[in-house]
Amino acid sequence: MSDLRMQCQSCCANSPMPESMTAHYTGPWRCGVCEAKHEVAVLMGYVKSAVLLDRFPRKPWSCAPATARDLDEAAACLNAGAARASAVMTRVALERACAGSGARGRSLKEKIQDLHGRLGWFDEGTTHLASGIRLFGNMGAHPQLSSLDDVGLAEAYRTLDVAVELIQEMHSRTPPNGAPTPAPRSPKETQPGKPCDSA
Repeated sequence: MSDLRMQCQSCCANSPMPESMTAHYTGPWRCGVCEAKHEVAVLMGYVKSAVLLDRFPRKPWSCAPATARDLDEAAACLNAGAARASAVMTRVALERACAGSGARGRSLKEKIQDLHGRLGWFDEGTTHLASGIRLFGNMGAHPQLSSLDDVGLAEAYRTLDVAVELIQEMHSRTPPNGAPTPAPRSPKETQPGKPCDSA
């Protein structure tokens, strides 16, 4: 390896560049940490330019390893320009995360409702976001239902971005034994002797 180091435009890690890229080089380079793809130009041992090419760089996800592999695949599909494939893999990651969190149900729809109702992890807005991810992935997987031909990479990016946040939040609430941690109760529910208003 050379003394020339390149700072990733995605994760900000400094990685050594291969010896073959240190004198005069223009072409692709991948970060050694997050594997984000860049277009770099090196002239006489100095990095002249570096442009991040990946739309959604893969990161060290804060979730179970199998779910992280699903998110990696969703990001790889998005970076390759395959919006439908990314939507399907994003849905797969969400379903795996729901199952790993202890949610009950045969379908992803039932698991999302369980996370909202029984476990109280999802409020109404989060439930709608998770349901949107589920429906978007369903459309990608079932062409007869699909209107995804008109959906671009921007929508797939937002879907993956929202799913990553949901999945990482779910993972932070799931203890190592997989038993779900109920959402904290509101002060109104914990005060003994006070009636709850029905509004």
